[in-house]
Amino acid sequence: MSFNWSEYFTLAQELTSKSATSSMQEAMLRSAISRAYYAAFCEARNHIIHKDAEAVPNGVNVHAYVGKQFEKSSDTVRQKIGRLLHHLRSLRNIADYQDRFYGKLPGRTRVALLEAEEVLRLLNTL
Repeated sequence: MSFNWSEYFTLAQELTSKSATSSMQEAMLRSAISRAYYAAFCEARNHIIHKDAEAVPNGVNVHAYVGKQFEKSSDTVRQKIGRLLHHLRSLRNIADYQDRFYGKLPGRTRVALLEAEEVLRLLNTL
C-alpha cells in the first residue's frame, strides 16, 4: 500500500493547532510548513507520474522540475499549482534551513497551510 501524502497536510494542521501551547512552538510551526509543502509537492509529483503518465527525475532537481511542469502549462489551473508550489518551497527552505525566520512565523505557517490546501484541492480538479 502506498503512502497517502495528504496525511502530511493533516499532520501540519495538528502541529499548528498544538503549537500555541507548546514550549516548542517554533519547531512545531517550522515542521508544519515543511509537512504542508511535502504534502502538496508529493501529490503534485504523483499526479505527473500517474495522471499525466510522465517520468519525473530523481534527486534534488525533482522539486524544481515538478513546479516547472505545472507552471509551463497553458492551463491556468496548472500554472497556479506551479506558482503555489514555488512559493511553498521557498517557505519550506526557510523553515528547514535558516536559523532565523524573518516575519511572523504563525502568519507564514497559516499561509503555507492555505497554499498547500489549495494545491491539493486544485489537483483534485484536474
